[in-house]
Amino acid sequence: MVFARVIAIKIAWAAMTLLVMSIITFAATSSSPVDVARNALGREVTNEQLERFIADRGLNRPVVVRYAAWLGDFVRGDFGTSTVTGRNVRDDVMPRLGNTLVLAALTLAISLPVSLGLAVYMALHVGRWQDLMLLSSTTVLTALPEFVTGMALILVFGVALHWLPIDSTALNFQSGWSAWASYVLPVLSMLLVSAPYTIRIARSAIRESLSAPHTRTAVLAGLSRRRVVALYAVLPAAVPIINTLALNLVYLISGVVVIENVFSFPGIGRRLVEAITTSDIETVQAIAIVMGAMFIAITLIADMAAAIVNPRLRSK
Repeated sequence: MVFARVIAIKIAWAAMTLLVMSIITFAATSSSPVDVARNALGREVTNEQLERFIADRGLNRPVVVRYAAWLGDFVRGDFGTSTVTGRNVRDDVMPRLGNTLVLAALTLAISLPVSLGLAVYMALHVGRWQDLMLLSSTTVLTALPEFVTGMALILVFGVALHWLPIDSTALNFQSGWSAWASYVLPVLSMLLVSAPYTIRIARSAIRESLSAPHTRTAVLAGLSRRRVVALYAVLPAAVPIINTLALNLVYLISGVVVIENVFSFPGIGRRLVEAITTSDIETVQAIAIVMGAMFIAITLIADMAAAIVNPRLRSK
C-alpha cells in the first residue's frame, strides 16, 4: 500500500509538471495575433486580410481562452494545423517521432549490454592497463561534441570506405536494407556519445559493490565469480545504473537534434529545427509538449524501476 501511494504521488506530480510545462510552452511561443497572421500570409497583406485571418483562427480571443482551447484539443490528440505549411501538425510530427524513437531504441539496445559488459570488465581490472586504457577512451569520447563524432564517422565510413550512406534521406523514399542502412551511422554516433558516460557511472557503482563486505563474504563462502558479480556487484549497483540509463534515454531523444541535422535524419529533432527556422509555432508547441511528456514518463518509469530494485526507495 505504501508503494502504491508513493507511485500515485509521483504520477500526480508528473501530471502537475506537465501542466506547468504546457503553460510555459504556450506562453513562450504565443506571438501576437498580428505577427502570427503576417507569418502565415506574408508581409504584403492588407489590414482586412489580417483581420479576417485573426477572426477565422480565433486569435482575437483572450490568451487564457486560447490556451484552454489549445490544451483541450491537444489532450484529445488534435495538434492543430500549421499556419506555415497548412498541414495537420499531428500527421507531420508523429512519423518523425517514430523515426527518432526507433533511433533511440536501437542505440539503447546496443548501449545497455555493451556498457554493462565493459563496466564489469573495468571494475574487475581496476588499476590495470585494461582499465586505464578504457577509462581514457571513454573520457575522450565523452569530451567530443556530437557533430565532431558524426563528421568523423561520415569521413571514415561514408567518404573513405564507401560502406555506408553519409545521410539518412533514404528513409523518406526507400525501404529494406537501404532504409536500415540509414540508421547505422546515426546509431553509432549516438552510441559513442552516450555509452561512455554510462560505462563510467556503472564502473564506479560496480567497483564500490565489489569492495563491500557482503561481496567479500560471498567470495569466502565459495560462490562462483559469475554469481558474485551478478548478485553482489551488478544488482546492488542497479539504482545508479537505471538512473543513468534514464538520463541517457532523455538525451537520446532530446540531444538527438545535432545528430539528426548532421545526417539529415528525418526525425523529430530535425523537424523542430525546421519549425523554429520558419516560425512554425503550432509545430514547435506540439513537439515541445510531446518531448516533455516523454521526458516526464521516462523519469517516472526510472523512479518506479529503482524503487522495485531497492525497497528502501519505496517510501521516498
